[in-house]
Amino acid sequence: MAKITITKGNEFKIAVKDEITKDDLFIEQYERAANILDRIVGTSIEVRDKKEFWKSQDYENNIIAFCGERGEGKSSVMMTFVNAIYHNSNKEIFLNCKNVESTYFVEPILIDPSLFDDVHNVLDIVLAKIFRNFYDCYNNDNQRADERTREELLDRFQKVYRYVSLINNQKQMLDDEFDYEGNISKLTKLGESTKLKEELTELIKDYLNFMETRDGKKQLIIAIDDLDLCSANAYKMTEQIRKYLIIPHVCIVISVKIEQLELCIREKNLKEFQEIYKNKDNEIYSQLNKEVQTMAERYVSKLIPRQRRIYLPKVQRFEDVQIIYREADSEKNIIDSWNIGGFDKKDDLVEQSESNGTGYKKRGFTLSMLDLIYERTGMRFWPETDGSSYMLPDNLRDMISWILMVAEMVKPEDAIGWARDKIYFENIVKMENYFVREWVGDNLKSYVGLTLQDIGNMDTFHMHAVVQDIMLGMFREKYPAYISPFNNYGLERLDTFFQVMGYFETINKNVVNMEKEADIYRIRALYTIRIHRRLLTTRGIRQPYIYFCTLTVSREDVRAFMAERPEYTKANRFKDIVVKVYI
Repeated sequence: MAKITITKGNEFKIAVKDEITKDDLFIEQYERAANILDRIVGTSIEVRDKKEFWKSQDYENNIIAFCGERGEGKSSVMMTFVNAIYHNSNKEIFLNCKNVESTYFVEPILIDPSLFDDVHNVLDIVLAKIFRNFYDCYNNDNQRADERTREELLDRFQKVYRYVSLINNQKQMLDDEFDYEGNISKLTKLGESTKLKEELTELIKDYLNFMETRDGKKQLIIAIDDLDLCSANAYKMTEQIRKYLIIPHVCIVISVKIEQLELCIREKNLKEFQEIYKNKDNEIYSQLNKEVQTMAERYVSKLIPRQRRIYLPKVQRFEDVQIIYREADSEKNIIDSWNIGGFDKKDDLVEQSESNGTGYKKRGFTLSMLDLIYERTGMRFWPETDGSSYMLPDNLRDMISWILMVAEMVKPEDAIGWARDKIYFENIVKMENYFVREWVGDNLKSYVGLTLQDIGNMDTFHMHAVVQDIMLGMFREKYPAYISPFNNYGLERLDTFFQVMGYFETINKNVVNMEKEADIYRIRALYTIRIHRRLLTTRGIRQPYIYFCTLTVSREDVRAFMAERPEYTKANRFKDIVVKVYI
């Protein structure tokens, strides 16, 4: 059983946990990262003889990458893992990591690529931060090393800084290394900049020994958050990492969207082939595009091997999770998915006999969210057969936004009759505003130039007509000669509810396409919300500032529907038909 705890006021901050427990959402990812770290630390070699340094030029890859889409929690997971390494506070995930247990980790270096510009780069930041740590440490305790050790370390810093400066200033490097009058006295400086990797390795080793005086293996962690975020400098950063930072005594932990990083590399490669692109041959275009894509994929695979990539799971795939939304500095829970009123924990929504140790059946993240919505609005949205829902987002950040939206709703609790309906009505209005304006408006494919927000703002007549047009267009993409069977009922109006329901059923039975299924589900969800609002208004809930939709449904519609669905008797009132058929 996994648990997600959200603290009010810190919902969208990077969550750095002090301790990783077995019920953490990402415990499997942490354990895998710990095993990779153990292998990296185990391969850190001491380069004792400078003459043999060439043997370590192709050093074992030292990168651990937390991968995923935006909002899936990569930054929080990366920072929590780095924090666990530095403070050695999680013996549990490092239980079988013998190399990690016998290694001392100095204060990590955190790099935010979004702050980079055309002047500063990865090497600048790393060098500046370790020098600041050294300077602060020495000022606080100037007895931790003798004067000679201090001066030698300062010389190392000076030498590495000079090499980094030469790399950043190619013109100055030429002036320093070459004597254009042919004087061979500068031959000793020729190629000085190529020594950077060797000198940086020695600097890191001396720095670690200064910062950590205990005997044993020592390691520096460099954490880079969202490596792909600064697209303008992504290639420059990755090149500096590849050339200079894959060295002993260093482990690089990054968060990255692999696909975005590949696009950044492709963009850089395309610029190098501008002359070829001037050729107007389509065959050359096609060949070049494939080659550039392959080059980008292979480059990223070499920098971040697939075995070093840790992909975070989609939030809707968590199979057994408890959602807690808590007040800051308090143990009071605003929301606890184990304590949801308005439904039976033993209902048949989850066809599982397994228990999570609490007596409750296992509930995935999605079903818990749908239960919360049902508790606050009275609307039951069904998940797909695999437990997911097209209505909800698939990343953690957007799902937290949903939780906050539900938390703002008044809990019906013991209210009954008119008072309960009034609370449901107000909560449904809140959900509709969020669903249409904040969430689904950006996730519905545009048909006939419209989004779901446009559809949601229409009156009922136009909403029915437009939705039918959208669904008929979807169906004719697969069956071009399709003729709507609803004409056989002699229905002349376009705004009949029966026709819309018929299209929903037809699409569900004949179109297998996840993108289209998602669009249709969201449209149906909008109908559900609008119908429930209408049903509640018929029970006496009136608020003048709310726009009410009216359904145009004729007696012929009901007769035709009941002929198609004989399980409904004449005793069924129309409102029951609407709710049961639609939901």
